[in-house]
Amino acid sequence: MPCLVFSPTFNSLTVRWCAAEASSEVSRRKRDVGRCSDPLLRALGPHLHESVVSCPLQSPHRPFQLTLHSCGAPGPPEADGDSDSGDGDDAARDDSKLSGSQELQQSAESVAFFGFLEAGRPYAVIVSAGDSTEEHIDAAEAGNCSSLDRELVCIAGSHVGIAAGMSKGLFSFRLCVNVLDEGGARQMEVDPSRVAPISQRAMFAFNFQTLPGFPGLPPRISRSLLLPIDSLGPWLLDLRGNYAYATSLAPDFLVALFEHGLFVLPGDRQIFSCPFPVKPFVFQLQELPSSSWRGKMLRRYGKDFELSCNCNFQEHLRLCGQYHEDKGGTWINSELIAALVEIHRDGSNGVRVYCFELWDKATGELAAASFGLRIGAFFHDFSMCCLVKDRRSAGSILTKAIGALLTDCGVRDWYWGCKMEYMAEYEAHGAQEVTRQEYYQRLRSSIREELPVDPSDAISAGRCLIKGRACGTV
Repeated sequence: MPCLVFSPTFNSLTVRWCAAEASSEVSRRKRDVGRCSDPLLRALGPHLHESVVSCPLQSPHRPFQLTLHSCGAPGPPEADGDSDSGDGDDAARDDSKLSGSQELQQSAESVAFFGFLEAGRPYAVIVSAGDSTEEHIDAAEAGNCSSLDRELVCIAGSHVGIAAGMSKGLFSFRLCVNVLDEGGARQMEVDPSRVAPISQRAMFAFNFQTLPGFPGLPPRISRSLLLPIDSLGPWLLDLRGNYAYATSLAPDFLVALFEHGLFVLPGDRQIFSCPFPVKPFVFQLQELPSSSWRGKMLRRYGKDFELSCNCNFQEHLRLCGQYHEDKGGTWINSELIAALVEIHRDGSNGVRVYCFELWDKATGELAAASFGLRIGAFFHDFSMCCLVKDRRSAGSILTKAIGALLTDCGVRDWYWGCKMEYMAEYEAHGAQEVTRQEYYQRLRSSIREELPVDPSDAISAGRCLIKGRACGTV
């Protein structure tokens, strides 16, 4: 029997399609959680549960519409089995459409992910058959694939189900509602005054509740915490504020974060921030010629320097961390450096890391260094240090040389994170704040493109505004 598997945590829900026995998929996922290096996920592991729903669908490959409905605050169960936890009309209006049409595959892969949910709160996933309503399932009659044309309703803000008819008691009418949750399929009789229509035709609505949050974690963190089991996607655009949070530096998890436009700032904290600005500051490089980077300072002093790439990535990033530590604090630590090196050396992903080094020809000193990562035609600049401070402005010279280099190599988007005050001067070179949605769409498009030439190879070949020197490898 084909199954849908619902896996809620305290701030997310994963919905997966299982064509075979769901129990094997449940066991596999729990093993994966148990082996995870993320301490927070290991703590959450014993509380994770799976809810398996048998789905006697005739066409399992057709598209399905999966919609999340927020049912209000949890409350104690009442005599008729439902929770009077809020006004039904308010709950009906709180309809969070976080997912588009999904095609269920015959595999154990995730088919939908809902994130940034409230801990300990009831929700319902409404499953409908896309534009067609030919197939319906009566939740109270599992296995009976009869056609239903009945209204979807919310009971006192705590359960969503399909209205199945009216029954007349001794003194009043009662509404019968078919409800599906962890306890299985059941039919509830409720007073019609406690029911709010949602006006959406559906096959069924699966009711569940997210796990209680971790004690001591403020809501802004627990709501925005990303775990290695999360299936990252466009739902990230609903993040409140400029930061998500994480506890893991596992390379596979970091790659997923980078591919979706986030970065990590671990420092010495177990729970650290992951920037994902509401208004990212981005250069759309191919819209301006590389000659626009030839400023007065670069023309005057550029001949004093040489440019290289990855001569000693690990040591120079450690040096950059120490530079910022001396100025008040740093998020760069040895674990992050090791993870970035491992990611770069792993040919199975498309992430490559770069340290652009500016050398003072007269003294042989490292004057400035800039660090970034590239995925396809997208480049993320994540840190910089200027070690020689004089009238030549080595940091500004290096920045403009990199801008011209990346433009000539075909990079589409050069991302700098949140706009800081000192970045304003670079608006003359095309930098601008964009919406998170535009940034995400351009990122997801850019990472699928290959560059004509790698920036490191271009430096070695002398294709840059500053004389190049031999480059190294990470």
